[in-house]
Amino acid sequence: MPIRDYRIIVDTPAEKARLGFEAIADALAQSIAQSTPRFAVGIFGPWGSGKTTLMQAVRGKLQPFQTIAVDFSAWRYEREEHLLVPLLDTIREAMVEWVDRYAAVAPAVESPSTRQQMQDAVLDTARTVGKVITSLVAGLSVKVGIPGALDLSFEANKALAKGKELSTPGDVRTPLERQVARRSEPDFPQSIYHGCFRELKRAFDSLRTTVAMVRPAHDLRFVIFVDDLDRCLPQGALEVLEAIKLFFETEGFVFVVGLDRSIVERFIEQRYVQPQGWTTTPGAAGGSPIVVPEKRTALLSGADYIKKIFQVPYTLAPVQLSQLDDLLDGIVDDGKLPPDQGYDLRTRVAQHLRVAQGEVAVNPREVKRYINAYVMQMKIRPTLDADVVLTLQTIRARNDWEMVNQALAVHRGELLRVLGEIGATRVGGDPLSTELLAALDPELANLPGSFLEYVTDGPGQPLVTKDATNRIDEYLYSVESAGTSHGAVLLDLLPLLFQARAEVQHATPADAGRRYTDAQTILRRGLSVIGNLEGFPAVRELAGQIHRVSELLVAPSTAELDGGLAALGTSKTALERDVTAIIQRTRALRRSDRLETMAQS
Repeated sequence: MPIRDYRIIVDTPAEKARLGFEAIADALAQSIAQSTPRFAVGIFGPWGSGKTTLMQAVRGKLQPFQTIAVDFSAWRYEREEHLLVPLLDTIREAMVEWVDRYAAVAPAVESPSTRQQMQDAVLDTARTVGKVITSLVAGLSVKVGIPGALDLSFEANKALAKGKELSTPGDVRTPLERQVARRSEPDFPQSIYHGCFRELKRAFDSLRTTVAMVRPAHDLRFVIFVDDLDRCLPQGALEVLEAIKLFFETEGFVFVVGLDRSIVERFIEQRYVQPQGWTTTPGAAGGSPIVVPEKRTALLSGADYIKKIFQVPYTLAPVQLSQLDDLLDGIVDDGKLPPDQGYDLRTRVAQHLRVAQGEVAVNPREVKRYINAYVMQMKIRPTLDADVVLTLQTIRARNDWEMVNQALAVHRGELLRVLGEIGATRVGGDPLSTELLAALDPELANLPGSFLEYVTDGPGQPLVTKDATNRIDEYLYSVESAGTSHGAVLLDLLPLLFQARAEVQHATPADAGRRYTDAQTILRRGLSVIGNLEGFPAVRELAGQIHRVSELLVAPSTAELDGGLAALGTSKTALERDVTAIIQRTRALRRSDRLETMAQS
């Protein structure tokens, strides 16, 4: 099958629980179904670790006959004034949908009267939830000062009370007048929020009472799956956690929340922090005192807060490298990949992926990104060697191989030629010699041994062939373009910086003038290379740094030249240090996923 028919892997939860998730889902589902429904489960794991997949597996094991499952993606509703409103509306909608599904299966197990009572009770509770939502929206409107919202607020409160409590025969007052009059009564809620949650508790308690009477063998519980909480801004994430605490007053609810614990704990500690204090310190040399901010400390531990919310914590174990084949099988099956692509994934790609993951745990989402980057490159440039593309992606994926990534950017084909020569002259299992690498650049003598084994005696060997060496620029640009960083644009700057530094390093009194001028010319070429990125503040700073150093590259003075190497050494050392600082900054920008912030238009 041609590579053009290969498919991109969509980042959706796995259809079938794998990687040990089946047993975990069984245990969590049993706990939810058999325990008093008044607790929260926290499924903790970093980005891409499979939290959503596990939650869907748990959901699939719950009995739909006695469970109203609610899926709430907090991130989707971040633009709402208050996330409690869409949470309640999602619960209301799930109740209506459950009634339809229940009507289809109940005839086989329940009498018509029981079925009707169940449907009526659930729908009546859904109506109350709808009225509560109206009241909450009204309260929010009053808070932000929307004209006419006060009338709406009273009307919403009216909807939460029984009609007979609001009017008597012959009472000609308007609903608003009756509401105002009732506000002095001891049982009338003065807080719209208190009134709303009082009505919610009454409605759900009444529903559970009805269920217990009409079908005592089968209770009814709400299981609310909250996903994407750690993708919310701090305010939204904390609002959802606060809403969960409110529901603990009502029996019948179980929350299952997937989140990156470390992110949410930071949110909490940033919010519950002591007020900013200021202190005065004496000024330097008897100058005016200086007012400086004091260090602020968190008033509440994020870890302690999380413990109060989640009675059942479960932290996902990292996916082990030994489980990679199982993960790839799931990707092939869930993605419905063509047979040829599936074979390519399980054989060729898997070899490189095992090296790309190193000794660390496997992140399923990163594996999908790795595969997609490979597929896109091969679709765009089908003449590239697939193993070379995968080898370069593997180098970028290994944080402990960053030196290799930077060395390729600088030395390109010359580095590959030397690596090929080392591999060709190696005998059996003899240690790899780094003498040729050190001769090219002393820093290269420290290239990781795991990398050298990979390209001389492993699946990365195609990288050091003659064809790959001759086309290395094409390969590098392809792999850089498939990443999320701006490395493709900065790729050509590093060799120029190394050339400029070499000119300074090798300068002697006899040729310093020429070499400094050449180094200046090279740096100015570097400025033109990154010119189209100067809209980014980080690149503007880098360009300014290059410009300042290039201005210093003037011909040495007569005194320096007459003084020989000792006199020239001072300026050489300073210039070499400055260019090295630019090299380090450029390397850091290549590693970065973003160049700080976009420029202001």
